[in-house]
Amino acid sequence: MRNKVIYGDYEGYPVVMRNNIFCIETESSFIAITPRTVSSWELSTEKRSTSAVSMIGRGFLGGLVLGPIGAGIGAYSALKGQAEKVIQIVFKDGKKTIITLSNDDFVKFNFYMS
Repeated sequence: MRNKVIYGDYEGYPVVMRNNIFCIETESSFIAITPRTVSSWELSTEKRSTSAVSMIGRGFLGGLVLGPIGAGIGAYSALKGQAEKVIQIVFKDGKKTIITLSNDDFVKFNFYMS
């Protein structure tokens, strides 16, 4: 999973950590995401990334081992993929963006933004 901007200003750019500060990395600069640059932010939702190939593969393998019930269990285990947080950000300059962060990075983000 890669942290990135998924909507709004800076869409498509990666979100990286530089010197303990989350930043949006553009071609020419880094836009800091800090209490000094952010007017407000809100955790929007949690999104799960699951590969269809992983889901089908696990279901097939589970079906071979345990039959139809195993197929369901195998497919379900793929749904427990890595969750990511979706965060809406409004910068003090009026720009707005929505980013995704891994669970681990969200813990750091929440700490630095508090």
